[in-house]
Amino acid sequence: MMNISQALLIGPIAVAAGTASAQTVYYPGDGITDTTDPIGVFGDAAPGFGTGSFQANGATKTAINMSPEILFGSGASFTIDDIANISFWTKQTVLPSDPGTYLNWYLEIYTATEADGQDDSWYRKRINFEPYFSPDLSDANQPANSWVQWSTDASANQLRVFDANRGASGSVFGTYTDPFLTDLQAGPVNWSTFNAAYSSTPATYETDSVWFMAISTGSGWASGFDGQVDGVTVTLTNGQIATIDFEAIPAPGAASLFALAGLAVSRRRRS
Repeated sequence: MMNISQALLIGPIAVAAGTASAQTVYYPGDGITDTTDPIGVFGDAAPGFGTGSFQANGATKTAINMSPEILFGSGASFTIDDIANISFWTKQTVLPSDPGTYLNWYLEIYTATEADGQDDSWYRKRINFEPYFSPDLSDANQPANSWVQWSTDASANQLRVFDANRGASGSVFGTYTDPFLTDLQAGPVNWSTFNAAYSSTPATYETDSVWFMAISTGSGWASGFDGQVDGVTVTLTNGQIATIDFEAIPAPGAASLFALAGLAVSRRRRS
């Protein structure tokens, strides 16, 4: 384990923050990872998201961090129950039917600690959404060399969710029968009803405040992985929508817009 203190910049380049619709642009080296930076890809973007994207570095884990304030502006906050949908786009050179596990960028959500003794670690809860557990996984739905959108709702390639800390005996890093985000928003979750590998002790998520989210690659399989990612959209139940566009090269003078004040996040990550 290692301790890392990181400042999440409040909108490296933010547009219309705090309104019904807000967009932020990320560039490699913006300081939005606490691991290793992705590679900027110019001229290849997800539909509706600029001219570039990010590519995994093929060597070590990358976690691209997003706080509520990065997404929606200074002072913004929301709970798990406030999320209507989160989506993002990926592009791969392989098919789901190819040999091996269909590894891909995935979504993580960390919720903020509380003073009630129920925190799992330096965070309250951590939930993961891995594409290879999607019930929509197929060569037809995820063609090679094409941009594919993943979503926490049923609109496109729906993502299941798991909580590795809910294992009956040790960590469980997801199953093909895991619940969906709406199940976590409906009230206390008895994970064992979805898979016997999980504990039957109920866990509550819906009222937890989102501390930060990340689009990540796995530390155990990042070496050799070169998939692309772009176009994160977060939609809240109150109608607010925030997008993050991953781009390769900053526009002239863009560096002068980078915010220096930020949300300091001191946290420990798994080595």
